[in-house]
Amino acid sequence: MEARAKKRILFVDDEPPVLNLLQVLCRQADPNWEPVFVTSGVQAVKLMTEKPFDAVVSDMRMPEMNGAELLEHVRDHHPRTFRVVLSGYVDQPLTFRSLTTAHQYQAKPFKFPVLQSMLARVFALDRYVPDPTLQEAICRTHRLPTPTAFEARFARELSSMGAMAEGLGGLTAYDVALTAKLLQLVNSAFFGAARTILTAREAVQALGTGLLRALGSTKKVFWGQEADQLTDFPLENVVKHSVATGMRASRIISLERGRPDAEMIAFTAGVLHDIGKLVLAVAAPERYRQAVVYGLSEGVSECQAERTVIGATHAQVGAYLLGLWGIPEPIVEVVAWHHEPRERLAVGFGPLTAVYVANILENQQASAGGGVTDAALDPEYLKALRVDPQRLNRWLQAGLGE
Repeated sequence: MEARAKKRILFVDDEPPVLNLLQVLCRQADPNWEPVFVTSGVQAVKLMTEKPFDAVVSDMRMPEMNGAELLEHVRDHHPRTFRVVLSGYVDQPLTFRSLTTAHQYQAKPFKFPVLQSMLARVFALDRYVPDPTLQEAICRTHRLPTPTAFEARFARELSSMGAMAEGLGGLTAYDVALTAKLLQLVNSAFFGAARTILTAREAVQALGTGLLRALGSTKKVFWGQEADQLTDFPLENVVKHSVATGMRASRIISLERGRPDAEMIAFTAGVLHDIGKLVLAVAAPERYRQAVVYGLSEGVSECQAERTVIGATHAQVGAYLLGLWGIPEPIVEVVAWHHEPRERLAVGFGPLTAVYVANILENQQASAGGGVTDAALDPEYLKALRVDPQRLNRWLQAGLGE
């Protein structure tokens, strides 16, 4: 068996005791790691010029070059490198600056098993997107497009003196890009709650309107490429379909009397299931356009066309980005496999099944002008889950009457 290439990790901190501790801990960590330790951003830049690294873990407040400046350099010159901020300071301007450069955040004093798990999870994302060029394009992405009308509405609501977290949370759930960004922020060490947050509504409540206003004061945090700059990409339709899928998926879980957390996972994963399309439209627009043309000309499925032209499906691309951003793993898994649930048949009925079914039914309802049919559902998959006609009929009705 061919040995796996070692993962090179660059740790940057101007406090020698912190680096010494990291050196000791890394010796006991994954033998597949190749850690390197430096005390300044300038040294880090020099080393990265000589040989690439798979990840950079940097302190925020350092002389000469702070962590945000270092990660900006890494983003611009070494985009495939996973970027982590490791800091014990809450410097709001500096922290906000890092939001466009860092993929994830850890606080000091840190728990090394948490950092180790984070790195292991990100290094495993290659299974979704093995192509280095596509990985680089995804890693450059830190904001995604939002329909212009939604952006304007959210800005108005946020600026209102009477804005309440509950109302903003409900509104946020109607946008794909903002849902993903808020989950990235709230599940990080800098802004995070005491538990894993699974929905945009919870994220807004945890962050609070004050912090949201501060974040929303600059478009660099929330908003990405202008919607009208996306050539031939049906952004509003994709967002509308995604929200409808999330709503139907959560109702399917409710009908099956699933756990509350399963219902939340199904809703958020449904909203985010097509986020890979937004990523491709922004990060690899020409390749994505070619895939769409190929699918139409050859009469093959969307996923088959994407695999042929791009080397990965939009589901895999979406999972890769969400994994980079530290979105909870149950959500990432559903996004990754929502077109191929048979690959995860062992997990049984759950959010993946709900999103898989909801996505197909919402697509069929749209294409049939309101008629719903189960023709495209995989009968063998449903049979394996013991989904009988009566049960399926309840799912068919779950999205009607809205």
